[in-house]
Amino acid sequence: MKITLTGLFLFVLYGLTTGLNIYKNKTDNCGYATQLEWYNGFCPDKRPFFCYYDYNLSLVTLNMTWEDALMYCRDLYTDLASATEQNQLELMQDTIKDSTTDSAWTCLRFLAGEWHWVSKTSTHIPYQGSLLSCPEEPYHCGAYTKTTAQLEMRDCDEMLNFICY
Repeated sequence: MKITLTGLFLFVLYGLTTGLNIYKNKTDNCGYATQLEWYNGFCPDKRPFFCYYDYNLSLVTLNMTWEDALMYCRDLYTDLASATEQNQLELMQDTIKDSTTDSAWTCLRFLAGEWHWVSKTSTHIPYQGSLLSCPEEPYHCGAYTKTTAQLEMRDCDEMLNFICY
C-alpha cells in the first residue's frame, strides 16, 4: 500500500486511522520511505532509519541562579536548554525575545577545565564554541544573550530568566 508522506505524517502525529490500517498483523506494522513515498513494511526487514526529536523550548521568566534554574527545568520540564546545533541556537534566539532579563540561562557549564552542555539524560557534550578556555571565578555558567544573540559566560549566582526544554 503506497502512502503519501503527508498522510503518514498525519497518521503518526495524530494517530489517524481512517483509510490506513498499518497495524493489521504483527509483522506488517512498520513503515518505510523511498523517493519521498511511504510504504507499509515487513518489520523484521532491516532498513536505514532516522530518529526525530521535537525540541520545544520554553522561556521561564522567573529569575533564578543557574543551579536553581537547572533543578526547576529538571523538575517541571526535561532540562535546561542546550544548543549543540545551529537550529537550536536559532530556536533560542526566537525563545528569548520575551525575556525580562538581557540573558537567559542555558545548560552550558564550565566543569573540570572545559565547557560542557550538561544533561541528566546523556553524557556531558563538550562545547565547541569561542568562550574562554579558562574563565575566572565565578563566570562558570553559560547564558544566551538576546542583544547579541550569543552565548556568554556569567556568574552562576546571577538571577536570570532561563530556557527549558
